Amino acid sequence: MLKSFFAQGFHYRLLGQRLLITLLLLSLCRVLFLIFNGKLLPEFSIFDQTDLLLKGLRFDLSAMVYINALLILGHIVPFPFRSKRVYQNGLQVLFLITNAVALIIELGDIRFFVFGLKRSTANLTDQTGDLFRLLPQFLTDFWYLVVIFIGFFGLGWWLYAKTKSRVTEQKETLPTQLIWMVVASSLLFLAARGGFQGRPLMPISALDMVRDPALAPAITNTTIHFIHSTQQRSLKEQTFIQRDKLMDAWPLLHDPTKSDTLLSNENVVIILLESFGKEVIGKFNKGQKGFTPFLDSLIDEGLYFEHSFANGTRSNQAVVSITTGIPSMMDDPFMISKYQGNTIEGFPKLLSEEGYTTAFFHGGNNGTFHFDKFAKQAGFDHYFGRNEYGDGDYDGNWGIFDGPYFRYTGKELDKLNTPFCALLFSLTSHHPYTVEKAFEEKYPEVDPLKRSILYTDNALREFFAYIRTAKWFDNTLFVITADHAGKVQNPEYATAIGYYKVPILFYKPDGSIKRRVDNVIQHVDIMPTILDYLNYPKPYFAFGRSAFSDDNQRYAFTQLGGYAQIMDKEFVLRHTGQVKFSLHFHQKDTFLQENIITQYPEDAQRLELALEAAWQLHHHTMIYNKLTVDSWRKWK
Repeated sequence: MLKSFFAQGFHYRLLGQRLLITLLLLSLCRVLFLIFNGKLLPEFSIFDQTDLLLKGLRFDLSAMVYINALLILGHIVPFPFRSKRVYQNGLQVLFLITNAVALIIELGDIRFFVFGLKRSTANLTDQTGDLFRLLPQFLTDFWYLVVIFIGFFGLGWWLYAKTKSRVTEQKETLPTQLIWMVVASSLLFLAARGGFQGRPLMPISALDMVRDPALAPAITNTTIHFIHSTQQRSLKEQTFIQRDKLMDAWPLLHDPTKSDTLLSNENVVIILLESFGKEVIGKFNKGQKGFTPFLDSLIDEGLYFEHSFANGTRSNQAVVSITTGIPSMMDDPFMISKYQGNTIEGFPKLLSEEGYTTAFFHGGNNGTFHFDKFAKQAGFDHYFGRNEYGDGDYDGNWGIFDGPYFRYTGKELDKLNTPFCALLFSLTSHHPYTVEKAFEEKYPEVDPLKRSILYTDNALREFFAYIRTAKWFDNTLFVITADHAGKVQNPEYATAIGYYKVPILFYKPDGSIKRRVDNVIQHVDIMPTILDYLNYPKPYFAFGRSAFSDDNQRYAFTQLGGYAQIMDKEFVLRHTGQVKFSLHFHQKDTFLQENIITQYPEDAQRLELALEAAWQLHHHTMIYNKLTVDSWRKWK
């Protein structure tokens, strides 16, 4: 019986042999990718190269299944005519067509990689006209790729013919074939998703597998980038402003005049509070009971702006804006967008290159929102998640309770070599707002959301009580903000402006920067502020502006799906992408009911210019991977 069962697996063995041909071709393409582009990647040894090829097999196995999805169906569905010559000829044609397309994509990207330093995505189809126009020149310059393609295609054809010649009639029973189909489908599904991990394999997954984020393209493949990007939305380049005026309208290259100044050795600790919108903070809601007594006390002793805004509405948008100075002006968060493979230079990377130790602390389950992968991409040396924390203190939902995790972070900070730059991201104040049992029993009458805010504020108080005795405390700049607002309960905050209101506080224990500023600040301003404070002497790329600059004309901008908006300390302008459509006094007109665009045309025009410049530059730099100093200078 067992012998009969395996004998009926003939078509599945045949499928396995044919899929191995694709796997071989993808592996050969990876070898060529390393040969042609090795000099553009961080230096790696022969051992590293072997490691990259082996890790790349996961991506190639996944791509192999996607490329041959129809071929797989043709083999595993128990049609009675599967062994017929006509049917087998059809499968061969299907194999050759789909694999030829994959080869074109993989081999073509060996040279396209030079232009963007990232694997190509489906947004190339947005430039179809340019591609066809440049194709003759591309084929002329890179004629050897055509030769390689012919050789690889011929190899695939020859190997497939070897399997086709072995097709024989085999008596089959339906129950046995169904068992084989379930087994094969399960294995292939596992290969397609890249393993047993929580989320399917995607381009950003490569960051977990390499020592340097810049090596990620060496283990991914272009097929996976294409497939993933087709599930994401593409940006369309904006052309609001002429290029020669664009640079002045919104400068992106920060070139400090401090090249002769030594970089400060002060530490930096950024505390990112989950869902701590201004609505729940007593300092910003006079006359109402607040649930952040400790945070209120810190605000009184630090530098804060009266009008402070998040650039997005999600945690993974906030982390990107804060660490890289890149705003959220597209529907998909950068970490899961089709542009996730772009090269970035966050301040953790810049400071690490200057001798800083950098660390990202988040008590959540490792892999949550891809924070661990992005932390590596942004240049953090270390990541401390729930796995690193160990067993115990689990809230049953997101990760470790803030209280014990903040204490853990304080102890880990003591172990870091100074100077250091660390980011601590809380999580308890996220739905379902579970707090430690003793704290819940202490405040049984308080609404769960507000109780979680009170709990995290208390955790923050205990954290500062512990670190105040540390040798490094007085020599540290603290930045405290929120990722976004939480569940809005006050109508005043349930507006296009109110939902983005978050605290942004810069605190120095000696009180040297203490003051209140009646102006605007946004998340992307945090990176320039930190680098400015530390006297960072080198050029860097960021959309924001330092809080210590003398520039009185400050803005915050957000995108709300169908339109974008920009705020200064008085006005908010909303823009459809085609035309500005409303202007409001956001302080006096809380609910944005009175459109004053005709009364203040000059202010509307000023705000429109700033927003369109930022919008246009964001889309251009994201589409063409111009998010670093060197890549930006080449375009500029």
